[in-house]
Amino acid sequence: MIYNFAGTNGDGAYPSAGVVLGENGVLYGTTGYGGSATSGSPCVYLPGANVVNGCGTVYALTPPATPGGAWTETVLQSFTGQNGDGANPGPLVLSSSGVLYGVATSGGTAGAGTIFAVKP
Repeated sequence: MIYNFAGTNGDGAYPSAGVVLGENGVLYGTTGYGGSATSGSPCVYLPGANVVNGCGTVYALTPPATPGGAWTETVLQSFTGQNGDGANPGPLVLSSSGVLYGVATSGGTAGAGTIFAVKP
């Protein structure tokens, strides 16, 4: 185990796909929920008593400088599902120029999803 998602304080929750390996061993991935949700967020996940707000994230996990150390998470994109933004991102593809591309399965101007690009 290298990282536990909390779903609070801007962290993502419920990873939705595998990870993509980038330069220097950095792992990139998505969570279907969590992130920096606002009170008007249309995305709420209710597994039992654990309520998670937010429409998902794109994250980077940087390996530790020394073996056995802690990995560091950086949220690269926090989806809102509002004002044309996507929600609930899926798998990523890493281009040769270092841009991450993916799809958000909902949100967008028509509510039917988006295609996005994130430059780490």
